[in-house]
Amino acid sequence: MTMCEQLRKMADWYEAHPAMKDIAIGFMSDCTITIYLDDTRESAANFIAALDGGRCKKRYIDEIVYLYGTANGMGITGVSAREAVCRRVQVEKIMPAEPAQIIEARPERTVMITEWECSDPILAANGGAS
Repeated sequence: MTMCEQLRKMADWYEAHPAMKDIAIGFMSDCTITIYLDDTRESAANFIAALDGGRCKKRYIDEIVYLYGTANGMGITGVSAREAVCRRVQVEKIMPAEPAQIIEARPERTVMITEWECSDPILAANGGAS
């Protein structure tokens, strides 16, 4: 079933259950549809370009990026792998020595951590993100 067919089925269900209009009126004003993108730069850029004004807000949580915007005035969120819009960078970080505690002291050490460079213009394409 295509996305359009699923949305039509949901609209039919909503219209077939008039009681929902009374109990869901507050919720519907904030209704948001979530679309899971295919984790490519092209998908993220196309999603942003299709939003009202070609603009979105973004939120990064671990390895996921959420792109929040509106389409025809309705809330819509695109979800993608962070690497679709950011570049993963492995960097060394020197961890300072820790004083002895109950168990044992930890000497200074170097660990590898993951950082994300998200200044790439993908989110600024076509009016970009904020």
